[in-house]
Order: sequence, then structure tokens, then C-alpha cells
Amino acid sequence: MKLRRMQRLNHFPAMTCIAHKCQLARNINRLRQALPEEFDFHPETFNLPVDRQAFEACVSEVEGSSGKRKAHTFIIKPDDGACGQGIFLTRKGGEGPSGLAC
Repeated sequence: MKLRRMQRLNHFPAMTCIAHKCQLARNINRLRQALPEEFDFHPETFNLPVDRQAFEACVSEVEGSSGKRKAHTFIIKPDDGACGQGIFLTRKGGEGPSGLAC
């Protein structure tokens, strides 16, 4: 690819690996498995609907065996959202917008 004299390139190759929420979360989760001590700064992340079972298990674990709910809030962000649009907060695993895809 050849740029003209006045053209500027503002993208780096393979930038989608960190620019899209789903791919960034997937990559950080992989790094967390390989290097847990170095990647403990990021909250546990699930790509829905692919990780739905793991998300439901996490919600059940948070609720605990006694059924008392801890004050945990889950943030659901659509991959194609921008400027905060489509963000959904929930305390239950079954809630959330339908049609999420990664």
C-alpha cells in the first residue's frame, strides 16, 4: 500500500485485538490464565452469549449457598456500542438485552 504525499495513516495493523471490547476481553482472559499474578487488575469478564454458562455460574457463586445476595453489580456492554450506548447494569444472570453477539 502506498500513501500519497498528504495522506496519513491513523491505524495500526491488528489494532482490532485491543480496540473491540469482545476481542480485548478474550485476550485479557487468555493472559489472565497464563499469567494470573500480572493480570489480576482486570475484573472477571464474560463474552456473551459464548460465555453464558460461566457467567451464570459466577452469578450463582456470588449469591452463595444461603441465598443471600452480596452487593455485586454486573456491567453488560455490547461490542458494537459507543459513547455508553447499550450499557446495561444487572444483579441477576438472566437479565440483560437479547441479541448480544461477540
